[in-house]
Amino acid sequence: MAKHLPTAAQTDITARYGPWPKGMNNRQPDYALPDGTLRNLVNIDVDNSGHLRRRDGYTRIVSGAGCRGGFSCPIGTFFIQGAELRQLNADDTSTPLFAGVYGPTPTYTFFNDVVYFSDGQITKKITTSGVKDWGIPVPLTPIVYVVSGPMPAGDYLVAITEVDADDVESGASDLSVVTIVVGSTGSIVVTGMAVGRKKRVYASTPNGATLYLIAELTTSTTSYTITTAELGTGAPLVTQQISPPPAGQIIREHNGRLYIASDRVLWITEPYAPDWVHLSTGFILQADYITVVEPVDAGVWVVSDQTYFFQGSGPDDFTLGTRLAYGAIYGTSTRVPYTNDVVWYTPKGLVLATGDGQVKNLQDQDVAPHTGTSGAALVREQDGLRQAVVSVQDASVSKLAADSFIQMEVIRKAGGLQP
Repeated sequence: MAKHLPTAAQTDITARYGPWPKGMNNRQPDYALPDGTLRNLVNIDVDNSGHLRRRDGYTRIVSGAGCRGGFSCPIGTFFIQGAELRQLNADDTSTPLFAGVYGPTPTYTFFNDVVYFSDGQITKKITTSGVKDWGIPVPLTPIVYVVSGPMPAGDYLVAITEVDADDVESGASDLSVVTIVVGSTGSIVVTGMAVGRKKRVYASTPNGATLYLIAELTTSTTSYTITTAELGTGAPLVTQQISPPPAGQIIREHNGRLYIASDRVLWITEPYAPDWVHLSTGFILQADYITVVEPVDAGVWVVSDQTYFFQGSGPDDFTLGTRLAYGAIYGTSTRVPYTNDVVWYTPKGLVLATGDGQVKNLQDQDVAPHTGTSGAALVREQDGLRQAVVSVQDASVSKLAADSFIQMEVIRKAGGLQP
């Protein structure tokens, strides 16, 4: 049986059919919908009083195949087009910065005026002067041997590092042990070093365990001879077991450290040394692929098989707590402006995680959301509304959604509303 709508002269349709302050509910069947809810909302905004208005559209700024992975920060706006990392200009043109971006998971973070980038396969740093390597590969072990000289007998440890133009030092090469036999003296030749970067040579005192800086060499120098006068006088070596950060699917910064999710390993850089990861201590292993890493005041949210909160200032004092028994959809975490809160999307709806380690699912009682393999999200503030906007890739309808619905179309014509 059709129900005739009143004419515009009889009543205001917004007052007659609304408001709907509780928004959408697709979990309950139509006959059991709670008051103040609607079955489905497509391209509709619901204001705080429950009134509806059509959602604004969008404007395309850049056209091109394979555009993805956008990021904006104080030094610029960046995105990937095809296999190129590009920077968006003020006139909406773009400038290519780096070619060779083929990985599926572009991620960025901004720290100390530098953008740190990875796509899951490569790593780069973006500065106002261009794109640079993020971290320096550990140099190969040099050739070390004894020649005649004044150094006393004993066992000596020798290693080298490399240094780039920004004075970032690499991890140390494998240690070489060289012996000047009892009853003789000698000098130590270190050779076979590569050209291209400056080198630093480190050595221990006889039978010592700590290596000290002996010399800093030019980019073209490949050989150096150690003598007695240099032993034990330089700065100690601090980059043993240090490696450049690995590629990953998520990068975030917290208290001077970068957190890099690489598959199910959460790598953590040394304090205020974003080019250094300690291979034996600088990681936390998770049970499954990591989909969310979000630092807040009281710690770091990490989501893999479940939702975890690492409470504390860093890995030296973290305590682990499980907050939710389910995971999240990769790529959908984002910060809430002007707060210390974050949100992300899960198979059970949108989750709000607070800066003090509390978490709440905002939708699981009312909405059975579409799920997907990955996505993107932002928090938009416009026209008095604060909204989390989520786009999901390979979306599929949740099995928890009610499948009954009534479709209604209201058309406004001259002379009033027509049924």
